[in-house]
Amino acid sequence: MGNTSRKGNAGELRVKRWYEERGWIVASRRHVGGAADLLCVRRKPAYQGVPGHDVHLVEVKARKEPWQGFRKPDRLALLAEAESIGAVPLLAWVKPRVREPIFLGPEHWPSTRAD
Repeated sequence: MGNTSRKGNAGELRVKRWYEERGWIVASRRHVGGAADLLCVRRKPAYQGVPGHDVHLVEVKARKEPWQGFRKPDRLALLAEAESIGAVPLLAWVKPRVREPIFLGPEHWPSTRAD
């Protein structure tokens, strides 16, 4: 396994642990077609007797610059897939030498880059 794959695997595990420590159930999507690396779900308080859930569809990038590996087609695919299941699309950036993942929603993603 190359250094890039090792960093990616380690990054995914860090993000997975981050969610699990906060009460989320996390499923890896590594060998599933489609956008995102992780599907994260947690129960939230019922509203008027109806149980609810928070759902995050998370792409993980462990590199100096997250946009190198999260190009416009990937961002659009994540947005579409998240919308189709009612999930929040997020990029979890595991930045070198930073303790916790940095979570970036679509409002922080580049939208006009020619990539």
